[in-house]
Amino acid sequence: MHTLVFLSTRQVLQCQPEACQALPLFPRELFPLLFKVAFMDKETVVLRELVHTWPFPLLSFQQLLQECAHCNRALLWERPSTESVQAVTRGLTARLHTPEAEAGTRSFCSA
Repeated sequence: MHTLVFLSTRQVLQCQPEACQALPLFPRELFPLLFKVAFMDKETVVLRELVHTWPFPLLSFQQLLQECAHCNRALLWERPSTESVQAVTRGLTARLHTPEAEAGTRSFCSA
């Protein structure tokens, strides 16, 4: 049985455009659960934005999914959906191409 927080998170993420706009308003403690639900439900738009705005220095997919009490064991052993993996990759790419990252790369390369 799912917790009320899990079910509420699932409901919020079903409205993808609104969920993406609201990400800056969510407490950072909810980001791991938001990621797990978006990954499980293949909410690719939200998943991409979550990765792009991830507030922690580390993003470990394996650790996030292993700690998820709501994830099936099958989800951990089966091949993840192509759509979810592509969404995560796009989010990481967007994160790496932010102006701050580009400025840091330029200053590092010119030194």
